[in-house]
Amino acid sequence: MLKPVNFDGKFEADCLFSHEKMRHILSLGLLILLFQACAPNPQKSQQHLEEGIQLLYKSKFKNAVHELNKAIEFNNTSHEAYFYRASAYFNLKDVEKAKLDYQKAIELKPDYADACFNLGRIYDFEKNYDMACYYYRLAYESGKPNIGDYIRRCMER
Repeated sequence: MLKPVNFDGKFEADCLFSHEKMRHILSLGLLILLFQACAPNPQKSQQHLEEGIQLLYKSKFKNAVHELNKAIEFNNTSHEAYFYRASAYFNLKDVEKAKLDYQKAIELKPDYADACFNLGRIYDFEKNYDMACYYYRLAYESGKPNIGDYIRRCMER
């Protein structure tokens, strides 16, 4: 509320302190809203993960990456989101990003047999047979079935 300070018609804020305090409260409220918007949200992550997987199966790899990025944004510990994004990157011929995401999926879930196997396949394709065999063995030890031929090739090299 404005009140006259003197009789020449000039006005001053009723309480400057409370306006400043109100600004701080509003700023704090905005920060809380931003924090909540950026906080992990497993439900939203799962929705984006499922949409990304559907897009991947439809061969819409760029769109799949976009959805899987959102899944990771809402839950950066989702080994599945990294796994499927790696698959999308591989199909987009971005092998380096695919390797990084498979490695992240394995970091988050060390016994993730499918991620180990796929990473082994990438190293095999790159003719990095030591790394390929390392990941094939990890996949086998993690329970990946039917990879005996890959393991045998490793033994023969």
